Amino acid sequence: MPCYKQYNSERKHTGFICGRLGEHCRECGDVADYLCDFPVGNGKTCDRPLCGHHATEIGPGLHYCPTHHAEWSKFRNDGGVKLELQNVLPYKVG
Repeated sequence: MPCYKQYNSERKHTGFICGRLGEHCRECGDVADYLCDFPVGNGKTCDRPLCGHHATEIGPGLHYCPTHHAEWSKFRNDGGVKLELQNVLPYKVG
């Protein structure tokens, strides 16, 4: 039977819980409630299992692992979003 690490609100390890609760968070071993949604190409996403502490929600129902959140943040902070949006052409009706 699999066991999962449990943490308190300060992220201090407090014990274990055992049972079939799903995948383990790849960062800490807690129960994974999310998968990383970062696109990795060919229509696929990272899919790294993550607990609520290690999943960063960047949009409704869209979560990134710590590595991909750092990559996304750097892209955004360096002006990447603005540069990409400048290439978007408005949709013209009629």
